[in-house]
Amino acid sequence: MNNDLITRTLASLDAAPVRALDDATRRRADARLHQILTSDPVTPTTPVLASRRRAWITVTAGAAAVVAIGGALTVGALAPSDAAFASWTATPDSLTSSEQGLAGTACLDAAGRPGADVILAERRGEWIAVAAVSDASTHVTCLVHLPSGSTDADTVLSAQSGGQGAIPVGGEINEGSLSEFAEWTFPGTPASPTASFTIGDAGPDVAAVDIITPDGDVVSATVEDGRYLAWWPGKVFVSTDEDVTVLDLAYRVTLEDGTVIEDAQPISPE
Repeated sequence: MNNDLITRTLASLDAAPVRALDDATRRRADARLHQILTSDPVTPTTPVLASRRRAWITVTAGAAAVVAIGGALTVGALAPSDAAFASWTATPDSLTSSEQGLAGTACLDAAGRPGADVILAERRGEWIAVAAVSDASTHVTCLVHLPSGSTDADTVLSAQSGGQGAIPVGGEINEGSLSEFAEWTFPGTPASPTASFTIGDAGPDVAAVDIITPDGDVVSATVEDGRYLAWWPGKVFVSTDEDVTVLDLAYRVTLEDGTVIEDAQPISPE
């Protein structure tokens, strides 16, 4: 009996009714499945802190740190030295459509996803952050070195993630995916991380999102079309006294009516 016949036979014995899922329901189901598959039953309970959201994670050896938050797993490429990010600004700079086109093309080519759609981009100093979606479930994120006036990107850092976080409503945000681009010295000994990147979803009432990094910097995210994006030099993952690696960020959300939510808590799949 071949695999297809086995599958059809087992399916015929399934008593569960068959129904079509709409897009939102499918995204929630995919996010919940990914959350279950990436969970660790022996992981300690997430501590509750007044000023920061800290999630227990596992950092793997490789080109960059990775994390699964809200169903998004991100793997980053090698990053250059910290000095390369000296032009970074906590608030995004203006970005022309031409610059976005150049950075978007460089990002998708580097990631091997030329058909992906760029959904968000921002400039901070000499670097442009790009976020794109491919095949509805694969997210591509990049940092592209493209100084103002340049027509050629000489450095592209790329990462890809899969899955979908909880869908925010009203003034909610989700934590989305986070990447930590890091230097690595041969044969794989980690050096200090050099840049962190986050992209997530925001509800329709969200006007602005600020991220407070582990170093205490306040980073103003780009918020557009129900998504937010930001990056900064430095860490997103920190180590505790118990030698456990945790995600350590705080969020501040400003709503369209001017209400400011300090220590906003991102939602997760139920």
